[in-house]
Amino acid sequence: MKVLLLAVFLSSLFINQARAADTISTLGKVNEEFHSLYSEAKKAIASKLGPVILLSDGKATLLNEGEEETVSYVPQAWNRLKEIDHLPLAIFVALAPYKEKESAFDQALERKLTNLKELAGKIQAGMSELNLSPLLLKRQEQIVSYSIAYLSELLNGRQINPEKLGQFINKVSTLSLLNADDACALELASLDGQIQIWRQKLGPKKWHLLHVVVSGGHMARQEERTCQYFQLLLKQKGEGQRLIYLEGGGDREKALDLLSTHILDQSISQAYFHTSGRMHKDLLADGAKLYLKKHRLQTGKKLGSCPN
Repeated sequence: MKVLLLAVFLSSLFINQARAADTISTLGKVNEEFHSLYSEAKKAIASKLGPVILLSDGKATLLNEGEEETVSYVPQAWNRLKEIDHLPLAIFVALAPYKEKESAFDQALERKLTNLKELAGKIQAGMSELNLSPLLLKRQEQIVSYSIAYLSELLNGRQINPEKLGQFINKVSTLSLLNADDACALELASLDGQIQIWRQKLGPKKWHLLHVVVSGGHMARQEERTCQYFQLLLKQKGEGQRLIYLEGGGDREKALDLLSTHILDQSISQAYFHTSGRMHKDLLADGAKLYLKKHRLQTGKKLGSCPN
Protein backbone atom coordinates (compact mmCIF):
# COMPACT_ATOMS: atom_id res chain seq x y z
CA MET A 1 0.00 0.00 0.00
CA LYS A 2 2.82 2.38 0.92
CA VAL A 3 4.56 1.60 -2.35
CA LEU A 4 1.37 2.41 -4.24
CA LEU A 5 0.92 5.73 -2.42
CA LEU A 6 4.54 6.61 -3.11
CA ALA A 7 4.09 5.82 -6.79
CA VAL A 8 0.96 7.99 -6.94
CA PHE A 9 2.76 10.84 -5.20
CA LEU A 10 5.79 10.66 -7.50
CA SER A 11 3.54 10.45 -10.55
CA SER A 12 1.59 13.51 -9.39
CA LEU A 13 4.83 15.38 -8.69
CA PHE A 14 6.16 14.56 -12.15
CA ILE A 15 2.92 15.72 -13.77
CA ASN A 16 2.96 19.01 -11.81
CA GLN A 17 6.58 19.63 -12.73
CA ALA A 18 5.84 18.94 -16.38
CA ARG A 19 2.89 21.33 -16.28
CA ALA A 20 5.01 24.01 -14.64
CA ALA A 21 7.74 23.59 -17.24
CA ASP A 22 5.14 23.76 -20.02
CA THR A 23 3.63 26.92 -18.51
CA ILE A 24 7.05 28.57 -18.23
CA SER A 25 7.83 27.61 -21.81
CA THR A 26 4.50 29.04 -22.96
CA LEU A 27 5.18 32.28 -21.12
CA GLY A 28 8.49 32.51 -22.92
CA LYS A 29 6.73 32.03 -26.25
CA VAL A 30 4.25 34.80 -25.37
CA ASN A 31 7.16 37.12 -24.62
CA GLU A 32 8.83 36.22 -27.91
CA GLU A 33 5.55 36.80 -29.74
CA PHE A 34 5.21 40.23 -28.12
CA HIS A 35 8.65 41.29 -29.33
CA SER A 36 7.92 39.99 -32.80
CA LEU A 37 4.59 41.82 -32.99
CA TYR A 38 6.17 44.97 -31.56
CA SER A 39 8.83 44.89 -34.28
CA GLU A 40 6.18 44.33 -36.99
CA ALA A 41 4.10 47.22 -35.64
CA LYS A 42 7.12 49.54 -35.82
CA LYS A 43 7.78 48.54 -39.42
CA ALA A 44 4.15 49.23 -40.30
CA ILE A 45 4.39 52.67 -38.66
CA ALA A 46 7.64 53.43 -40.50
CA SER A 47 6.03 52.59 -43.83
CA LYS A 48 3.26 55.13 -43.21
CA LEU A 49 5.30 58.02 -41.81
CA GLY A 50 4.58 61.52 -42.99
CA PRO A 51 7.44 63.92 -43.74
CA VAL A 52 10.54 63.55 -41.61
CA ILE A 53 13.57 65.84 -41.20
CA LEU A 54 16.81 64.20 -40.08
CA LEU A 55 19.65 66.32 -38.66
CA SER A 56 23.16 64.93 -38.33
CA ASP A 57 26.72 66.29 -38.64
CA GLY A 58 25.66 69.66 -40.04
CA LYS A 59 23.37 68.16 -42.67
CA ALA A 60 19.57 68.23 -42.85
CA THR A 61 17.61 65.63 -44.84
CA LEU A 62 13.94 65.90 -45.77
CA LEU A 63 12.14 62.60 -46.41
CA ASN A 64 8.78 63.12 -48.08
CA GLU A 65 6.70 60.65 -50.09
CA GLY A 66 9.66 58.58 -51.19
CA GLU A 67 11.76 61.60 -52.12
CA GLU A 68 14.91 62.66 -50.28
CA GLU A 69 16.71 66.00 -50.19
CA THR A 70 19.88 66.66 -48.20
CA VAL A 71 21.55 70.02 -47.62
CA SER A 72 24.52 71.23 -45.57
CA TYR A 73 23.41 74.11 -43.38
CA VAL A 74 26.51 74.90 -41.32
CA PRO A 75 28.29 78.08 -42.57
CA GLN A 76 32.06 78.05 -43.05
CA ALA A 77 32.40 80.78 -40.42
CA TRP A 78 30.91 78.35 -37.88
CA ASN A 79 33.76 75.93 -38.52
CA ARG A 80 36.39 78.65 -38.29
CA LEU A 81 35.13 79.90 -34.91
CA LYS A 82 34.96 76.35 -33.56
CA GLU A 83 38.47 75.55 -34.77
CA ILE A 84 39.93 78.70 -33.20
CA ASP A 85 38.21 77.84 -29.90
CA HIS A 86 39.82 74.41 -30.03
CA LEU A 87 43.33 75.94 -29.84
CA PRO A 88 43.20 77.04 -26.16
CA LEU A 89 41.07 74.00 -25.39
CA ALA A 90 43.78 71.76 -26.83
CA ILE A 91 46.32 73.47 -24.57
CA PHE A 92 44.12 72.88 -21.55
CA VAL A 93 43.49 69.18 -22.20
CA ALA A 94 47.22 68.65 -22.82
CA LEU A 95 47.93 70.12 -19.39
CA ALA A 96 44.88 68.74 -17.57
CA PRO A 97 46.73 65.73 -16.06
CA TYR A 98 49.21 68.16 -14.47
CA LYS A 99 46.91 70.95 -13.33
CA GLU A 100 46.61 69.93 -9.67
CA LYS A 101 50.13 70.83 -8.66
CA GLU A 102 53.17 72.62 -10.06
CA SER A 103 55.39 70.28 -12.01
CA ALA A 104 57.93 70.02 -14.80
CA PHE A 105 56.92 68.29 -18.02
CA ASP A 106 58.54 65.55 -20.04
CA GLN A 107 59.67 65.42 -23.67
CA ALA A 108 56.36 63.96 -24.86
CA LEU A 109 54.42 66.94 -23.50
CA GLU A 110 57.08 69.33 -24.84
CA ARG A 111 56.56 67.91 -28.34
CA LYS A 112 52.80 68.35 -28.06
CA LEU A 113 53.08 71.95 -26.91
CA THR A 114 55.72 72.75 -29.55
CA ASN A 115 53.43 71.37 -32.23
CA LEU A 116 50.51 73.46 -30.95
CA LYS A 117 52.67 76.58 -30.99
CA GLU A 118 53.75 75.93 -34.58
CA LEU A 119 50.14 75.41 -35.66
CA ALA A 120 49.06 78.57 -33.84
CA GLY A 121 51.82 80.53 -35.59
CA LYS A 122 50.57 79.37 -38.99
CA ILE A 123 47.02 80.35 -38.08
CA GLN A 124 48.19 83.78 -36.93
CA ALA A 125 50.06 84.33 -40.20
CA GLY A 126 47.02 83.45 -42.31
CA MET A 127 44.32 85.05 -40.19
CA SER A 128 43.31 87.52 -42.92
CA GLU A 129 42.31 84.62 -45.16
CA LEU A 130 39.51 83.44 -42.86
CA ASN A 131 36.86 85.69 -44.44
CA LEU A 132 35.44 86.81 -41.11
CA SER A 133 33.88 90.15 -40.19
CA PRO A 134 36.25 92.69 -38.58
CA LEU A 135 34.71 92.11 -35.14
CA LEU A 136 35.03 88.32 -35.37
CA LEU A 137 38.52 88.55 -36.86
CA LYS A 138 39.78 90.74 -34.01
CA ARG A 139 38.50 88.25 -31.44
CA GLN A 140 40.22 85.33 -33.19
CA GLU A 141 43.46 87.28 -33.27
CA GLN A 142 43.22 87.80 -29.51
CA ILE A 143 42.60 84.11 -28.82
CA VAL A 144 45.51 83.01 -30.99
CA SER A 145 47.81 85.70 -29.58
CA TYR A 146 47.03 84.74 -25.96
CA SER A 147 47.59 81.07 -26.82
CA ILE A 148 50.96 81.65 -28.46
CA ALA A 149 52.13 83.82 -25.55
CA TYR A 150 51.16 81.18 -22.98
CA LEU A 151 52.75 78.36 -25.01
CA SER A 152 55.96 80.37 -25.29
CA GLU A 153 56.00 80.89 -21.52
CA LEU A 154 55.47 77.17 -20.93
CA LEU A 155 58.17 76.06 -23.34
CA ASN A 156 60.69 78.59 -22.03
CA GLY A 157 60.14 77.72 -18.39
CA ARG A 158 59.37 74.00 -18.85
CA GLN A 159 57.20 74.28 -15.77
CA ILE A 160 53.43 73.90 -15.36
CA ASN A 161 51.95 76.32 -12.85
CA PRO A 162 48.25 75.60 -12.09
CA GLU A 163 47.63 79.24 -11.17
CA LYS A 164 49.01 80.53 -14.48
CA LEU A 165 47.02 77.89 -16.37
CA GLY A 166 43.89 79.16 -14.64
CA GLN A 167 44.78 82.75 -15.55
CA PHE A 168 45.21 81.77 -19.20
CA ILE A 169 41.87 79.95 -19.32
CA ASN A 170 40.11 82.88 -17.63
CA LYS A 171 41.56 85.19 -20.25
CA VAL A 172 40.42 83.14 -23.27
CA SER A 173 37.21 81.55 -21.96
CA THR A 174 35.09 84.72 -22.30
CA LEU A 175 36.29 85.14 -25.88
CA SER A 176 35.65 81.47 -26.64
CA LEU A 177 32.11 81.66 -25.30
CA LEU A 178 31.44 84.73 -27.43
CA ASN A 179 32.63 82.65 -30.37
CA ALA A 180 30.21 79.91 -29.37
CA ASP A 181 27.30 82.37 -29.23
CA ASP A 182 28.14 83.82 -32.64
CA ALA A 183 28.68 80.39 -34.18
CA CYS A 184 25.31 79.24 -32.88
CA ALA A 185 23.58 82.32 -34.29
CA LEU A 186 25.14 81.71 -37.71
CA GLU A 187 24.15 78.04 -37.65
CA LEU A 188 20.55 78.51 -36.54
CA ALA A 189 19.97 81.35 -38.99
CA SER A 190 21.20 79.15 -41.83
CA LEU A 191 19.14 76.18 -40.61
CA ASP A 192 16.02 78.31 -40.28
CA GLY A 193 16.42 79.57 -43.82
CA GLN A 194 16.41 76.00 -45.17
CA ILE A 195 13.59 74.80 -42.92
CA GLN A 196 11.35 77.67 -44.04
CA ILE A 197 11.93 76.66 -47.67
CA TRP A 198 10.84 73.11 -46.84
CA ARG A 199 7.89 74.39 -44.84
CA GLN A 200 6.58 76.22 -47.89
CA LYS A 201 7.20 73.14 -50.02
CA LEU A 202 5.27 70.82 -47.66
CA GLY A 203 2.30 73.12 -47.07
CA PRO A 204 0.30 73.44 -43.81
CA LYS A 205 -1.26 69.95 -43.83
CA LYS A 206 1.99 68.03 -44.24
CA TRP A 207 3.85 70.43 -41.96
CA HIS A 208 1.47 69.50 -39.17
CA LEU A 209 2.48 65.83 -39.67
CA LEU A 210 6.21 66.54 -39.67
CA HIS A 211 8.58 64.70 -37.31
CA VAL A 212 12.20 65.69 -36.66
CA VAL A 213 15.04 63.43 -35.50
CA VAL A 214 18.22 65.16 -34.31
CA SER A 215 21.34 62.98 -34.01
CA GLY A 216 24.14 64.05 -31.71
CA GLY A 217 26.50 63.13 -28.89
CA HIS A 218 25.57 62.21 -25.34
CA MET A 219 27.15 65.25 -23.68
CA ALA A 220 25.33 67.68 -25.96
CA ARG A 221 21.88 66.21 -25.39
CA GLN A 222 20.70 68.55 -22.65
CA GLU A 223 19.44 71.80 -24.22
CA GLU A 224 20.91 70.85 -27.61
CA ARG A 225 20.71 73.95 -29.80
CA THR A 226 18.83 72.56 -32.82
CA CYS A 227 16.40 70.82 -30.47
CA GLN A 228 15.72 74.21 -28.87
CA TYR A 229 15.05 75.61 -32.35
CA PHE A 230 12.61 72.85 -33.30
CA GLN A 231 10.92 72.92 -29.89
CA LEU A 232 10.01 76.54 -30.54
CA LEU A 233 9.18 76.04 -34.21
CA LEU A 234 6.98 72.97 -33.67
CA LYS A 235 5.61 74.19 -30.32
CA GLN A 236 6.93 71.20 -28.41
CA LYS A 237 7.54 71.16 -24.65
CA GLY A 238 10.48 68.85 -25.15
CA GLU A 239 11.57 65.82 -27.12
CA GLY A 240 9.44 62.72 -27.44
CA GLN A 241 6.45 63.78 -29.53
CA ARG A 242 7.26 65.32 -32.91
CA LEU A 243 10.89 65.93 -31.94
CA ILE A 244 13.26 63.03 -31.18
CA TYR A 245 16.93 63.03 -30.12
CA LEU A 246 19.14 60.12 -31.19
CA GLU A 247 22.42 59.69 -29.32
CA GLY A 248 25.33 58.49 -31.42
CA GLY A 249 25.77 58.32 -35.15
CA GLY A 250 23.27 59.73 -37.59
CA ASP A 251 22.38 56.44 -39.26
CA ARG A 252 19.14 56.91 -41.19
CA GLU A 253 17.70 53.48 -40.33
CA LYS A 254 18.42 53.97 -36.63
CA ALA A 255 16.75 57.38 -36.72
CA LEU A 256 13.59 56.08 -38.38
CA ASP A 257 13.49 53.04 -36.10
CA LEU A 258 13.72 55.28 -33.03
CA LEU A 259 11.00 57.54 -34.41
CA SER A 260 8.71 54.53 -35.00
CA THR A 261 9.44 53.35 -31.45
CA HIS A 262 8.38 56.72 -30.05
CA ILE A 263 5.17 56.78 -32.07
CA LEU A 264 4.21 53.23 -31.05
CA ASP A 265 5.08 53.86 -27.39
CA GLN A 266 2.97 57.02 -27.44
CA SER A 267 -0.07 54.96 -28.41
CA ILE A 268 0.72 52.37 -25.70
CA SER A 269 1.14 55.14 -23.16
CA GLN A 270 -2.13 56.79 -24.13
CA ALA A 271 -4.04 53.50 -23.89
CA TYR A 272 -2.55 52.37 -20.57
CA PHE A 273 -1.86 55.64 -18.75
CA HIS A 274 -4.09 58.18 -20.55
CA THR A 275 -1.05 60.34 -21.30
CA SER A 276 1.23 60.23 -24.31
CA GLY A 277 4.53 60.69 -22.48
CA ARG A 278 4.56 57.96 -19.82
CA MET A 279 6.49 55.45 -21.94
CA HIS A 280 9.24 58.00 -22.55
CA LYS A 281 10.66 57.22 -19.15
CA ASP A 282 11.42 53.91 -17.46
CA LEU A 283 8.16 51.98 -17.05
CA LEU A 284 9.43 50.82 -13.66
CA ALA A 285 10.38 54.32 -12.52
CA ASP A 286 7.40 54.73 -10.18
CA GLY A 287 8.04 51.31 -8.64
CA ALA A 288 11.67 52.27 -8.02
CA LYS A 289 10.61 55.50 -6.31
CA LEU A 290 8.20 53.60 -4.03
CA TYR A 291 10.83 51.01 -3.13
CA LEU A 292 13.60 53.53 -2.47
CA LYS A 293 11.25 55.69 -0.42
CA LYS A 294 10.45 52.77 1.89
CA HIS A 295 13.85 51.11 2.14
CA ARG A 296 17.16 52.26 3.50
CA LEU A 297 20.25 51.15 1.61
CA GLN A 298 23.74 50.72 3.06
CA THR A 299 24.22 54.48 3.09
CA GLY A 300 21.61 54.68 5.83
CA LYS A 301 19.75 57.32 3.85
CA LYS A 302 16.49 57.07 1.98
CA LEU A 303 17.07 57.55 -1.71
CA GLY A 304 14.84 59.24 -4.25
CA SER A 305 14.80 58.98 -8.01
CA CYS A 306 17.81 59.49 -10.28
CA PRO A 307 18.33 63.07 -11.47
CA ASN A 308 16.56 64.03 -14.68
